[in-house]
Amino acid sequence: MGNHCSSCAEESKEIIHQVQEKGISEVAKEKYEEVKEEVKEMVETVKEKVAGASAEVAAGVEAATGCAVAPAKELNVTFQAATGKETEIVFKTKPLPFTCKPQAKGGCCASGTTGKFVIAKIEAAKAKEYYDLKPGMIIKKIDGAELVADQDFQEFQKALADKVNELPAVTKEAPAGPKEEPKKEEAKPEAPAAEAPKEEAGKAEAPKEEAPTQECK
Repeated sequence: MGNHCSSCAEESKEIIHQVQEKGISEVAKEKYEEVKEEVKEMVETVKEKVAGASAEVAAGVEAATGCAVAPAKELNVTFQAATGKETEIVFKTKPLPFTCKPQAKGGCCASGTTGKFVIAKIEAAKAKEYYDLKPGMIIKKIDGAELVADQDFQEFQKALADKVNELPAVTKEAPAGPKEEPKKEEAKPEAPAAEAPKEEAGKAEAPKEEAPTQECK
């Protein structure tokens, strides 16, 4: 632990000395570049390990099933902004979220194209997902290969289309069908109320009394 503390102290002294000679902004910039390079190396290492793991998985599946697993197709496109900053984006499905066009020459009196191709329009539904893409960005590389200078636009479109056609299509979810409304139970007709028994039209006649017979004397 003592050696570690001694090393930290020496490093701190070195940084203080550099700040005194070059200024804090210059030293900070140098340290940023050092960290940036270390991060790049870490990213590359991770990519290599992931690729190796994918290959091992594919080999295991092939050994178990006897069927070779085709690697997933991807399209790597490198774009360049007006500032010179490059952005690499991996597309895994088709269609691409942008259209392209030849880059026009700048200036009020200039005419023709520069021989480069730029993003013309970005699909509105994909703009949020691909927020790094902006109209006017130059398409610089496709799958790591620099584009040929002064390439014909139709040739470029065909070459790009061939790459895109190798990608799997976006799977669309089937639209949900209309919801069925629950059936309403029909009201059953009420049974007619029982009629009260009708009174007899006439009352039963009382029996007539017979007059007594007189005997003859």
